[in-house]
Amino acid sequence: SDVCSSDLVDRERRGRELLHRMGGPEGMAPLDALMDTAPDLVRFAVGFAYGEVLSRPDLDLHTRQVCTVAALTALGHASLQLAWHRAAALNVGATPGELDDLDALVRHLTRPVAGPESAPPPPALDDRRRWLARIAALTAVRNQPDALAAAVADAVRAGVARHEIVGAMEQMAVYAGFPAALNGLGIARRVFADL
Repeated sequence: SDVCSSDLVDRERRGRELLHRMGGPEGMAPLDALMDTAPDLVRFAVGFAYGEVLSRPDLDLHTRQVCTVAALTALGHASLQLAWHRAAALNVGATPGELDDLDALVRHLTRPVAGPESAPPPPALDDRRRWLARIAALTAVRNQPDALAAAVADAVRAGVARHEIVGAMEQMAVYAGFPAALNGLGIARRVFADL
């Protein structure tokens, strides 16, 4: 029991440190505001989402925020969280150009435009982050399994490490739910086996 309690305290400490790093001195403010209403959910969010999942070493924080912004943009219903994570992405090294690139990428994935499009500007995201953002967005929206399978296969062929793909999909459990993450990982598993 003491070991379990110590683990929870350690995860919450890591989560608070990560939130401070991402959001600055006010990084915990949105969650702290909910402490009087849902303290258990706040502790779960800090300890599990930030102290356990987002603090894993398989992806750097810049890439994690790129994936988060892509997923939240694709979901389209979490505007407060999206605004916070866009600011956090800038705090951990993303550029405004990368955020613009994410908007265009997700718009293309989730709301294809009929008819001719003008040529897109040169991408600001590097290829690795672009593939991982695509995978995160497609995992989050859960309704394009063929597109997700193709993105995973293409990402592997482009040199993105399998553990990075898995890390991006696991992270979607926090932002899009466990069903989305588990379904995405099932697709990735089949693609990895086929390759």
